[in-house]
Amino acid sequence: MSSILGESLMEIKSKLTDLGGDLKTQLKELDTRGIKWFQYDAKKEKLMKEGAETQKVFLNVGGQQFQTTLSTILKHPDTLLFNLIMTEQWDYKEELYLDRSFKYFKPILSYMRSLQVNLSSYKDEEVVEIAKEAKFYHMKEMVSYLENFAREVVFVAMEFSGEYRSGNQVAATNNVDDLNNHDDTSCMRGIATAYTGWIIIEFNREVEFDQVEIGGYRGNTNLYSSSNGVGASIKTSLDKQNWTTVGTINNSYSNGPFMHNVTSSRAKYIKFEHNSYVGIGYLRIIIGKK
Repeated sequence: MSSILGESLMEIKSKLTDLGGDLKTQLKELDTRGIKWFQYDAKKEKLMKEGAETQKVFLNVGGQQFQTTLSTILKHPDTLLFNLIMTEQWDYKEELYLDRSFKYFKPILSYMRSLQVNLSSYKDEEVVEIAKEAKFYHMKEMVSYLENFAREVVFVAMEFSGEYRSGNQVAATNNVDDLNNHDDTSCMRGIATAYTGWIIIEFNREVEFDQVEIGGYRGNTNLYSSSNGVGASIKTSLDKQNWTTVGTINNSYSNGPFMHNVTSSRAKYIKFEHNSYVGIGYLRIIIGKK
């Protein structure tokens, strides 16, 4: 056996020995965690029986006082506040002071109470700060909730120049909620305007973006052409009064959702405007830089 091969085998044996030691350590840690969570569950159940739903808890976050119930905290295992109670580092009958932002604790407490929070009034950078605070409080589920929120722009309202009608037939559903279904790329539902068309879509919050995925309405091509809207200007606004042109609709959008690169802007509204017809069957705002 060569010395090189011998050294290699010895090295492998050493690694296997280390791996075995690591595995034993990990199994021991799992056992410890299992015991800990068994103890925590028993303690949580005891606190709930003792009236956690009516037991008031007082928090002082960054100088501002907050009040909730013990049961609200106990609903979120393995979070900072939960663990402080379980390990008896905090007597929940006494006020707890936390040197953190009270501004961003409000949405965190709201999420703890109802597993949801209205973030429409917060800017993107503020949502980032809320996520940082959620990480500090070990609110893993809320962090995921915020990440999903940050990726999605919801359309909450729509105005347009008027529906396209031929006899008793109306093109499109003209319902803004249909544009929120991004899983449906068929473009069979959406908004179709009459001649000299424009469509204004309102977002659930201000966002900065430089890409928009748009598809022409294709619900009834015998009644309304999927190319209606090609060349329409794409405009954005923060107040629905002052508009900035950021791009134009590409002719590829008539075949289905097509990614449009636009001038980066911050907006609460997007507008599609044409001196002819405009039909939108798919719309998605892409957050962030290309």
